[in-house]
Amino acid sequence: MLISMLAAVVMLADGTPAAAEGAKKADDANKMICKSEAVAGSRMPKRICATKAEWEQRRLDAKDALDKSQTNRPLNGTTGD
Repeated sequence: MLISMLAAVVMLADGTPAAAEGAKKADDANKMICKSEAVAGSRMPKRICATKAEWEQRRLDAKDALDKSQTNRPLNGTTGD
């Protein structure tokens, strides 16, 4: 009986930090981050605010666009005109 109670306490204590850590990660993903980005033709930067998850998605989208532009180049250097 004592062993089963002790095991239950250990299992409960072990699950609590994991739940708190999961909640912390969700809060981190929803944290607002503001950055200044340069605007073509202007000296004034534009301030853009988005969540951490949105910034990560923008970074991945930009990386994908760069990868696509680099893989769609002609191999022999001609333009096809």
